[in-house]
Amino acid sequence: LKKLLEKSPKPVKKEELEKQCKKFFDAIRDPEACGNLLENLMRGSNKSSKDDPQLPEVQIALWEATLYCLKKRRSNFMSKEGWWLMGSFIREVKKETQNEDLKKRLSDIESVERLLVAINNLFRYCQRKNRAELSEVIKEVSKKKYNYAKLPEPKQLEVVPNKEKLKTILNDLKAIRNDLVNNNVEQASRKILELNKEVMRDRGSTPWVEVQENKTLLVRVPDQTAELLKQEELETRWDNSYFLHSYLAVARNWGVQ
Repeated sequence: LKKLLEKSPKPVKKEELEKQCKKFFDAIRDPEACGNLLENLMRGSNKSSKDDPQLPEVQIALWEATLYCLKKRRSNFMSKEGWWLMGSFIREVKKETQNEDLKKRLSDIESVERLLVAINNLFRYCQRKNRAELSEVIKEVSKKKYNYAKLPEPKQLEVVPNKEKLKTILNDLKAIRNDLVNNNVEQASRKILELNKEVMRDRGSTPWVEVQENKTLLVRVPDQTAELLKQEELETRWDNSYFLHSYLAVARNWGVQ
């Protein structure tokens, strides 16, 4: 299969690949091969890089702590409905690992997530308020009497492909957090909508929600089911858990067998 794919620049035909399919699937179904593939995937590369010299040690420490937690304490971070409880998982890993860099990265991820959940809560509610005045929306939000004082300040993440871009975004997030902590929800909401405008502009599109000159909301991408979260949900909910969910699903299905 390797030789077949290396015969550049001639394109590989479908029929040529199909001849290799059975051998390929037989190979990757082999338990020993699966175990080796899993180890390579979950432990990561042994090579460090200029951007992140600690990466191999951090990845291995995460995998080893994950295996231990899944084998010994799985029930602590899975709900009765079968959902992963990301906050519980992170706390368990931080208890079991001695790698301080891993602990810091997990804390950074969680601090950013808490703020993103608070931001999403406001943004999604705006998505169901087409033609409503922003001030009226803020009055409805204020009735929830959210305590934003518990929002941790997002730190400067060190390992990113585009550091300058992330630095700008993190500064925007910090400004939004400061407004929320100071209970200036309207100003925070305006900054959230402006951030959405910048993100969509980078994608070559228009903002999903924006404030018009008459101070009413123009909603281009509505969310008719959005409801304001409870205070407890602001502190525990995860909106951006795709990669951790995928990581844990692979670990559970293979790593603890």
